[in-house]
Amino acid sequence: MKFRLRYPLINALVVVVAITSSTVLFLSQLYRHAVTDAQHEQEERLKAFRVLLLEKGNSFSVHDGKLWVGSYQLSGDNTLPDRVREVFGGTATIFHGDVRVATNVPTADGRRALGTKLIGPPHDALFKRGERYLGEALLFGEPYYTAYDPLKDRTGQVIGAIYVGMKKSEIFELYNNLKTQVVISCVLLNVLFICFSLFFMRLRNESARALEMRDWKMKAILNNIPDMAWIKDREGRFLAVNRAFADACSRTPEELVGLSDLDIWPRELAEAYRTDDLEVMKSGRSRQVEEQLAGTGGLVWLETIKTPIFGARGEIVGTTGIARDISQRRLAEEELRFTRYSVEWSPDGIGWVAQDGNLVFANESLCRIFSATPEEVATLTIFDLVPEYTPEFWQKRWNLLEDEGPQSTELLALDRKGRRIPIEVSSSLLMYHGRGLVCSFIRDISERKQFEEKNQQALSILSATLESIVDGILVLDLEKQVVMYNRKYPDLMGIPDSVLAQGYQAMLDQVLQEIKDPIGFQQQLTEQMAHPEQLSTILMEFIDGRIVERVACPHLIGDRVAGIVLNFRDITMQRRVENHLRNSQRVEALATLTGGIAHDFNNRLTAIIGYGSLIKSEAGLSAQLTGYLDLLVTSAERAADLTRGLLAYSRKQDLNPVLLDLNQLIKDAEKFFPPILGENIELRLELCREMTLVQADQGQLEQVLFNLIGNARDAMAGMGRLTVATGRASVSEEFIQTQGYGKSGDYAILSITDSGCGMGAGTLEKIFEPFFTTKEVGKGTGLGLSIVFGIVKQHNGFINVVSEPGVGTTFWIYLPLARGTVQAAVAPTENLHQGRGETILLVEDDAEVRSLFREVLVHHGYQVIEAVDGADGIKTFRERGVAIDMLVLDVIMPRKNGWEAFNEIRKLRSDVKALFISGYTYDIINKSGLAMQGLHLLEKPVSPALLLRKLRELLE
Repeated sequence: MKFRLRYPLINALVVVVAITSSTVLFLSQLYRHAVTDAQHEQEERLKAFRVLLLEKGNSFSVHDGKLWVGSYQLSGDNTLPDRVREVFGGTATIFHGDVRVATNVPTADGRRALGTKLIGPPHDALFKRGERYLGEALLFGEPYYTAYDPLKDRTGQVIGAIYVGMKKSEIFELYNNLKTQVVISCVLLNVLFICFSLFFMRLRNESARALEMRDWKMKAILNNIPDMAWIKDREGRFLAVNRAFADACSRTPEELVGLSDLDIWPRELAEAYRTDDLEVMKSGRSRQVEEQLAGTGGLVWLETIKTPIFGARGEIVGTTGIARDISQRRLAEEELRFTRYSVEWSPDGIGWVAQDGNLVFANESLCRIFSATPEEVATLTIFDLVPEYTPEFWQKRWNLLEDEGPQSTELLALDRKGRRIPIEVSSSLLMYHGRGLVCSFIRDISERKQFEEKNQQALSILSATLESIVDGILVLDLEKQVVMYNRKYPDLMGIPDSVLAQGYQAMLDQVLQEIKDPIGFQQQLTEQMAHPEQLSTILMEFIDGRIVERVACPHLIGDRVAGIVLNFRDITMQRRVENHLRNSQRVEALATLTGGIAHDFNNRLTAIIGYGSLIKSEAGLSAQLTGYLDLLVTSAERAADLTRGLLAYSRKQDLNPVLLDLNQLIKDAEKFFPPILGENIELRLELCREMTLVQADQGQLEQVLFNLIGNARDAMAGMGRLTVATGRASVSEEFIQTQGYGKSGDYAILSITDSGCGMGAGTLEKIFEPFFTTKEVGKGTGLGLSIVFGIVKQHNGFINVVSEPGVGTTFWIYLPLARGTVQAAVAPTENLHQGRGETILLVEDDAEVRSLFREVLVHHGYQVIEAVDGADGIKTFRERGVAIDMLVLDVIMPRKNGWEAFNEIRKLRSDVKALFISGYTYDIINKSGLAMQGLHLLEKPVSPALLLRKLRELLE
């Protein structure tokens, strides 16, 4: 058993060693390719660097101790090294002599290594031998892959050099990652192979025991065959093998008996052998194949003849085979096929050119590149394909390849259709059968050239896009150097060109002079710039009122943060619109509050005013009591005005618009100004000579005027100058866009200007908020300006406020200009109209109001029937409707509202008259349908005089 296990284990060990060796060989090849690619990449960068230099001039020289190319000074100018880094990455340097005069190579402290000297092998190659240097070098303790090229003046003297390089760690980063993956894969493959080997050994041992019984029958025959021979049963287990077969497997014949192909060969190979065996047994005929076998010296090719074995009854009981080693023959054939295949099917063109320029060989890809058949190519020369090549130039090229070795270049070739094709050619001079031939690898780089052109177009489009957007864009690198910016950036930030030229710090200093809070902004900026990898936003508030949003996002190259992209957006108008929206939302909030309390409040005021008026009408009251009652009724009416003002602010109060002249409105109200202002405030009226007609509710405009005058008086502390002015103006779309609200058109203007204490920006933002006040407790409700705001909005106007602390405040009220003729106002009479015994059905759910109306009506000659809600009113009318002359109904009541009750009653008697009374806001009344019906409606609080006059009017 130990003997049988020894060889499988050795075989497994050989495979593991082979896998490991292959891995090591692969990694070494990969490393060599990485080194070759690094050197090639440095050569390409060095060429690009020299092209950039030659764009500045065609010769190098030293003047005044400075290095020049043409008329362009290289000493102290880092632009070209930085350009090389931007395009290719890595580092670049310009040397004047052996001193770095322009570079982006960092020293240990992160500064540019200007003024440092070149030492070591590169120095010797450049300044002692005057030749290019390629290879690894230490720069300030850091290993780099470098390329140096001497700079010579017109006399051929080396006066400087150029350098490009890249850190070794950056070049081999991909190699190191791949090496880790390959090592892990190697370990996993070895582990899997060992596991499979152990499993197959167990199966093989079982088969071996069965084969041992018949082994002695086969040995004599098989050992007489010089080639490898074997016998298998139907299951593919070896019954017997000869010595040659065993030697090929590095085992004894006894070890192989009982095993199957799976125990000996790799799975794929064993399965192929088994398939052949099955086909032979199925067909019953011999089969000749070429197979591959893993021997002690590696893989060998066998020519195998397999034949079925028939039993005594003609059935197939197994197979026998004879194999001959044809490895050397197959190897030679395979190498020849592979070589030709590689050459023919290489994606690059491959050609052999003789010294006289004739094409000796061309593969399919080369034929395809030049649009020629192999027969046509055989008749061509290098001069036919590359027009710039002459025999003399080709000889120089031949000599260069002979002296300096392989060369690469880009050429413009001509195909057989006359099209010009950009190609990249890598050539080497090789000796073949005693004569020299140039082997060239040719690649069509048309697509690469097109890509480069498209890349330039994309960069152009990107630049145009940056210039077309409305935001300012500024891009900085990690050292806070300006990479780029669009034209909108300096325009938005107000930075002149002279400051732009000085760099980022000068720009920042300019902005800090215009910021409201430069210290706070500087702190936020420091935090933002300390984390360039994060997205962050800073709001910049300028002294002139502008607000700019500064958004920073990282500039990434792959996963590496290369800088920061700053986006500047003027959000001044957006903030104004947001503030206007917040005011509108506050209006809606107060509207909800006001609408909720208006009904109950108006019912209470109706009772107070009504009962006060009833008491005043009684004879024999003393003057003192009459005065008290006057004060009571007046206070209640002022409370009613306050409710109406709040409803106006929330725009839930219906207007009574008439055509008014603002000039006349002010003249009529002028007599009330002195008592409000006091003796020490000078009043000036500056009224427009033209008519300032508006369609407005006179009472509400008077409230606006008195509220603003009262506020102006408080702001002046009893002493100063107040100017009330009117005017006309046409408001343009540009003005509306600047303010963020309103509509364009012709407006009448009312302005109130005081010389008071003025207001700051923080106060100005809140003055129209409900209950906001700067007055002492008990001296202001904070509703005056809120009511003014609501009234103006309800009249489709808008307000603009200008204020400066210590100077004063001006309120500008814009109301749409109207046209027409002002009608003379008729003062209402306050006579208490008496009834004539008519019967009134009073439907009111509030007991206090219902009791008051009953007292007023009965006291003035009416008969009253009461109902507590709409349903009770319908029931009462059914019972006593014949005697009822008039309905007085509250609008909003439980069970059935006034409108529903009135509809039911009209079905009983269509000619009945009705007067509706309500303390609810007009938006709620509108929902009940009364406003659309054009019915008669009185708004609570209702005075007895108004109620009696309206009843008399309807009854007559």
